[in-house]
Amino acid sequence: PTPVIIELFAANVRSGTATNAGLIALYQDGTSIIGLWGQVRSSVTGQSDAPVHLSRRMTPTAGSHTYSARAWCAAGDGVVFAGTGGLGNVSPGFIRITAA
Repeated sequence: PTPVIIELFAANVRSGTATNAGLIALYQDGTSIIGLWGQVRSSVTGQSDAPVHLSRRMTPTAGSHTYSARAWCAAGDGVVFAGTGGLGNVSPGFIRITAA
């Protein structure tokens, strides 16, 4: 099998409530494959917002696979922002897989 680089980009990820975090995991075929991939930690006083660009180099097993990124908060409402791009709009988000 060929090594690949899997990337996730979101222009903005908002954490949950104060002192909480927005958590992101990488999944392959419906199963978390590396556990926690990234997080946006909130401040003591409220939610935090941050752009996210995560990358992981790995060698998948032979055959085709379906990859997804899943985000959640332990408390409160987190948000992953992605849009259409262009003037006044949030940039598109993506998951990209390229040969390493």
